[in-house]
Amino acid sequence: MKKSPLTNAIRILLGFTVTTAAGAIAQEETSRQSRANALEEVVVTANRREQNLQDVGISVSALSGDELEARPLTTAGDLTSSIANYQIVRSYATPGFNTQVTLRGVGQPNFEDTTEATATSYVDEFYMIGAGQADFLMFDLERVEVARGPQGTIQGRNSTAGTINFYTRKPDFESVAGAISVTGGSYGLVRTDGHINVPLSDTMAFRGSFATDRNNGYVRNIHPQALYDKGGKNKFWAGRAQLLIKASESVSVNLKAERGEMGPTNGSNEILYPVAPSDGFGTIAVESDAFGNSRESTNTEGEDLANVDGPNSIGNKIEHYLASVNWEVSDKLSINGLAGWLKSEKFEVEDCDNGPDPLCLFSNDSESEHWTAEVRATYEETGWRITAGANYLDQDLLTRSATPLFFNEEVTPVPNGLLAESYFDQQQLESWAAFVQGEYDLSQKMTLILGARYTRDDKEVNALDGFGALPLSTPKPTNLAQFNAIGSAIRNNPASVITRLNTDLHGDLAVFDKGLINTNLQLNYRPNQDLLLYGAYRRGVKSGGFITGNVSGLAPDVRKYDEETNNAYEIGFKATLMDGLARLNGALFYYDYQDMQNTSFVNITNLVTNNDATVIGGELELTANPIDGLEISGGIGMLDTEVEDISNPTGAVPFTGDLDLPLAPDFTGNLMIRYTWNAFGGDMHIQQTSHGRTAMHRDSLNNRSTEMGSLFQTDVLLGYAPPNQQWSISAWVNNVFDTRHATNKFDLAGVGNSGEITLQQPRWYGVTMRVSF
Repeated sequence: MKKSPLTNAIRILLGFTVTTAAGAIAQEETSRQSRANALEEVVVTANRREQNLQDVGISVSALSGDELEARPLTTAGDLTSSIANYQIVRSYATPGFNTQVTLRGVGQPNFEDTTEATATSYVDEFYMIGAGQADFLMFDLERVEVARGPQGTIQGRNSTAGTINFYTRKPDFESVAGAISVTGGSYGLVRTDGHINVPLSDTMAFRGSFATDRNNGYVRNIHPQALYDKGGKNKFWAGRAQLLIKASESVSVNLKAERGEMGPTNGSNEILYPVAPSDGFGTIAVESDAFGNSRESTNTEGEDLANVDGPNSIGNKIEHYLASVNWEVSDKLSINGLAGWLKSEKFEVEDCDNGPDPLCLFSNDSESEHWTAEVRATYEETGWRITAGANYLDQDLLTRSATPLFFNEEVTPVPNGLLAESYFDQQQLESWAAFVQGEYDLSQKMTLILGARYTRDDKEVNALDGFGALPLSTPKPTNLAQFNAIGSAIRNNPASVITRLNTDLHGDLAVFDKGLINTNLQLNYRPNQDLLLYGAYRRGVKSGGFITGNVSGLAPDVRKYDEETNNAYEIGFKATLMDGLARLNGALFYYDYQDMQNTSFVNITNLVTNNDATVIGGELELTANPIDGLEISGGIGMLDTEVEDISNPTGAVPFTGDLDLPLAPDFTGNLMIRYTWNAFGGDMHIQQTSHGRTAMHRDSLNNRSTEMGSLFQTDVLLGYAPPNQQWSISAWVNNVFDTRHATNKFDLAGVGNSGEITLQQPRWYGVTMRVSF
């Protein structure tokens, strides 16, 4: 039987794993000599306590704050260039609004605000519940940890795919210190960040930090009555203040307040991409939309040209407060607690057909408030350790939208009118959880880990969708207030089709109230100090929910979807090689998914169904300092996915079959090489980073129109710092070869054959100056 390329790749990876393990076991236990270029220990908290990365039996990628600055990585979405089996797609527009993340091919492509992610994000252990809250400026961070596979016992809710943990740098009592950096570059790029640390007394220290990121955009709009001139603009600012209080020798309290804003700006970087139903099933790319608009007829055959008559504006505000307490009760017992509140307000208005005629317009306006509290205790005794705690979460969400269609009498299906759809959705979530995880040393070389988490979710939705007609003379909206006025008119029009989902009318169909159980069973084996072997079964469960958004005519009994369960089996190794000069970590996994929540985007509705799925694959990551001055790190990821009985109602022939997961390329890879040498009395360094992936689908329907081909990008950087390291300067080029492959595609075949495509950003030059004091 012919083996698939992935099967052969997994066999090679498995063979390499076994060979590496056998070689390490055969090595004699010798005391290693100290090496000036030996790798530094990487500390992670995947088990919510500090451990060496090489001691944790989880597939974890970790980047320190210094590494984030050196690469450099600016937003949370940039991590895809440095993490194997990690993908992101930004729906609608620029960073900071709506981002879908997948780990090992598992994610949630549904961009409605009522849907929680499966690859969950945390900042200082605080849960970032919304899609717009998971993509932000990264500045003054201690480290980032990406843990693959279900992490629902210790780390938190819904993480059937994994977690992304961001840890900010805390105040310290050492000295007054700070830094500031300024970057200038192509397309009017101006980026700044900085921090200052001030010990206020022996028991109190302050740290303040900030970041900004702006550019003038690179997608030029040539429409003669254009409402905006450039798309793809960034306009970020963020600030953070922290106060560390040493209440006693054993108790410390950290208080944090931060605020960030993105926009308002013309963030959309999408361009015209007509699609239509095929002769068979699904949708395909076509030459022109229902108006006859093509790239050629609109004079937008270039990669960064748009001819758009409609609006393009986007914005997001986040306000966050967090209190964390650490109490070292004794040398064996510690207690940690946190309580925090976050408010997010975001909006967008866009021309979703990306053409010169008013075919499709869209707005989104949402507000979310949530607070969470957690307390946990860790006890360590010779031969065993245990962590136990409880968590509480409360969220109130309001989201609304207006989607006016067909502002043209030639194509509108309504006599002397236009169509519009508008939803007004509210969702309340209350959740509490209790968790425990213990580690027991069966011997000096073998450790058994058992963990469980019980979560009780009470989620209730009150949703209203209106679909109807308005006079063709209705002014075309250009700002959020005008969109909301159209939405209100549609929802309050007696002639509109009104679709509701609430407890008064539908009882339990508008409520998800259920207990969920996550478990972890793991065995770690350490034959010597340089090698860890592990095997694990992890059961991850994600809460159910409701189909919301544009849902006109959708029956209430199909809008509630069940929880999903990932039965994850994993084996892996972590090896320290070459007397500490290299780390090689690898893992193989098999996911038996029950009732996976899959999203199919049909017309303008996100349809979520529960389907069984299978995912297999692995990662291999290497970090090495083979000679003085040379640093190498990289990783590869491999996937094979299948989802059963996905229904595709679009196109001429309905289809039901087994399809691939979206945002799940068969292969991903990344590589960073940095070389540092003495020059001009200081240190000069040159750095190259590359990342790539094979083709992947954008949607669960595997539509040919939204399949994205392979992607590759290389960035280079040249930098210098004097001996005292008090300042540095670097010049960099991103996307050296100016590759312009698709990073997102959007299928709107049901709206006049319209669609959207987003390409890689063009080649970008810049210079960064950093001063420390």
